[in-house]
Amino acid sequence: MKAVVGYDIDQDAVDKAATRLESTPGATVHQADFLALAAESSGPAEPDLFDIGGASRQLEFELVISNPPYVRTQTLGADVAQTLGTKFGLTGRVDLYHAFTVAMIRALADGGGLGLLCSNKFLTNKAGTSMRRLLLEQLDLSEIVDLGDTKLFEAAVLPVIVSGTRVSNGKQKRETVGFRSVYEVKAHASPIASPIIAALSDRTSGGVVDGERTFVIRAGLLDVAAGHMQPWNPMDAATRARFSVLRKSKVKTLGDLGKIKVGVKTTADPVFIRTDWGTLPNELQPEAELVHQLITHHDIEPWDASQGARRILYPHRDNNGRSAAVDLTGYPRAAAYLESHRERLEGRKYVINGGRNWYEIWVPQKPGLWKLPKLVFPDIAETPRFAIDRTGAIVNGDCYWLTIEDDDLADVVTAVGNSSFCTWFYDAACGNFLYAGRRRFMTQYMERLPIPNVTENLVEEIRGLHATGDAEGLDELVWRSLGVEKPFG
Repeated sequence: MKAVVGYDIDQDAVDKAATRLESTPGATVHQADFLALAAESSGPAEPDLFDIGGASRQLEFELVISNPPYVRTQTLGADVAQTLGTKFGLTGRVDLYHAFTVAMIRALADGGGLGLLCSNKFLTNKAGTSMRRLLLEQLDLSEIVDLGDTKLFEAAVLPVIVSGTRVSNGKQKRETVGFRSVYEVKAHASPIASPIIAALSDRTSGGVVDGERTFVIRAGLLDVAAGHMQPWNPMDAATRARFSVLRKSKVKTLGDLGKIKVGVKTTADPVFIRTDWGTLPNELQPEAELVHQLITHHDIEPWDASQGARRILYPHRDNNGRSAAVDLTGYPRAAAYLESHRERLEGRKYVINGGRNWYEIWVPQKPGLWKLPKLVFPDIAETPRFAIDRTGAIVNGDCYWLTIEDDDLADVVTAVGNSSFCTWFYDAACGNFLYAGRRRFMTQYMERLPIPNVTENLVEEIRGLHATGDAEGLDELVWRSLGVEKPFG
């Protein structure tokens, strides 16, 4: 006889589900820890989940559907994360939904179907590498639907739906997998009016207006052959063709030019970063040697990193290419200022436990590099904004930076970074979208950005078009220099 079995650790949820399933023959709902039961079922005891008190056989369901909880490693705690990793064969950062996914697959009979609704983070970030590998190795994937920022569910994370069947030989059968994503945009040239759910059900592609919000649905395929090491995004035929051209051209990437670094992170910004240092009492005004211009995302526009009002107290010095804390005895006013905030700064236990002084910045980077010309761009933005800073300013933790001392190379990289090619490449190859059309231009994504070979003619054209303000001509030049056709519209 077919049966429907449900599990939840919350008795209230169990009672509600049981009430809804009263008219379903063979349906039972138990207050139980599915993770614990799944872990036990793979061990010597192998309990039967149809009998909560027994332990007779391994779980074998024809269909498993779940929306597992999303709890990050930091919240779980190191001990719990390590235990889950051991029980479920997980490595790296362990989120609770990763363990649930392993448990769900283990509970499937060969050929059994899985329906997973979880955070979409694993699609694009490095921490999701093991999750992507798991899905490819253990399932014959049928479809992925990234629901993005539609807010179809009351959840703090952006959700994705993954469906597939368990394969006995551990190999994905399909060479390609249907893949759709939907994210909000400010405008679209010719959107249709349709509820998002209906548009997804109809497999609509393109712009959709739902109420007061406009979305773009991207329909394509997951390139299974590309494996699990790179982010997963839907790619249509034209996009795959452009990537084929880029691979054959063997152009360099931004990561080939040097290490892309995040800016400084103080973990106590109100103490270290101010616009009003000059208004403090004289005895609390840190010595000028320790107060520096700071570039934040507010100060960066395409091609231009302006002089912002924020200044940072930077109690570090260069020590043979590495940062070292300054001796505050040589800076009595800075010492007095920091002492006035000592309670807050000492509250950062991770700084002290890391063997650092209580007054240090958590991530100071290498101060000897600040004076060099450097590419800077915001971490979070709707579109990329690349600029070259030659002022020696310190870069804040809401931005990334890369030293580029060659002026010709700097202009080429800046042109690419501010082009529609950069946005297209990010969307197609990286695709870590946030709410309301914002993107995350992190190292792991931007290090893959293709950069054309620097030639004298290319540099001259870039400088000429930029000087005359011909943004459209400059954009077309970037696409041509990389040998790929610019998409229409």
